[in-house]
Amino acid sequence: MKNQVRLIALLFYVSAVSQADIQTRIVGGSNAPANQYSYQVSLVFSQAPGNFQGHFCGGTLFNNTTVITAAHCVYFLTNPNQVAVLVGTKNLNQGGARIPVSQIIIHQSFDKKTRKFDIALLKLAPSKRAQKDLLARTAKAVLATSEPAAGIKAWVSGWGTLKEGQQDGPSLLQHAEVNMISRDVCNAKESYDGAVGSEMVCAGLSQGGRDACQGDSGGPLVVEDTKKKRNVLVGVVSWGNGCARAGYPGVYSNVASLRTWILNNSR
Repeated sequence: MKNQVRLIALLFYVSAVSQADIQTRIVGGSNAPANQYSYQVSLVFSQAPGNFQGHFCGGTLFNNTTVITAAHCVYFLTNPNQVAVLVGTKNLNQGGARIPVSQIIIHQSFDKKTRKFDIALLKLAPSKRAQKDLLARTAKAVLATSEPAAGIKAWVSGWGTLKEGQQDGPSLLQHAEVNMISRDVCNAKESYDGAVGSEMVCAGLSQGGRDACQGDSGGPLVVEDTKKKRNVLVGVVSWGNGCARAGYPGVYSNVASLRTWILNNSR
């Protein structure tokens, strides 16, 4: 019965998802620890019969009224009431609450072909006291103030597919450890050949094997602030050539370079 419901939901939403052109690609990861990534949210189609069926992208809770995601996840939506934000759970099949969205703010320079400035904000409109209380007690993201150096360890999380070309993702939140990769390496001719701009960062493994995948788009890439013992948001899952391919790391929107825009539009 579950597979039947899933198939119906996929058929119902396939036209909308195809408009999003979500090619972005967790692969090579594991179930996320219970005490981490509380700021991770799922974007779900509002009319989906369940959160697992309706999940299509990830996001990061920044404050009680703002979620950070990728522009390519939401630019095709014609009304904010078409999407809701699932907060407070790591399991798409249980727990958490759907929060309605009142406004979608897309970066004015977003280019859907090149994925430049691939960032958007969702303004939340909690309609019940319980939703407001949940948002108030849920951990929020801390924005990076500088781009992390190449070689620094980072973690990407999401409910995306576990391998390239797979149809369904998992119900439990996944995470994977990757390394930050320099823009020069990412822009090498044998890799992305100059397509990675200053508003993007790269992360992965040179040999491949760990990466975000389809359905992880819009979710967080974080590094650990060991002094303050907290995660810092450095990237938003944006694009890449396949999933976990050698020589083709994941490409993320660069939070440090987009920090001012996020702050100005999240008030």
